[in-house]
Amino acid sequence: MDKEELEDIITRTVEYYFEGLTFKEAINKALEEG
Repeated sequence: MDKEELEDIITRTVEYYFEGLTFKEAINKALEEG
């Protein structure tokens, strides 16, 4: 996993988190899409 990929995952995690998902759900969803 390179830096850009990691930044994308973090960005998506934060977006999902603000949509109302728990942090755990948000990071799992972002990683699945990764």
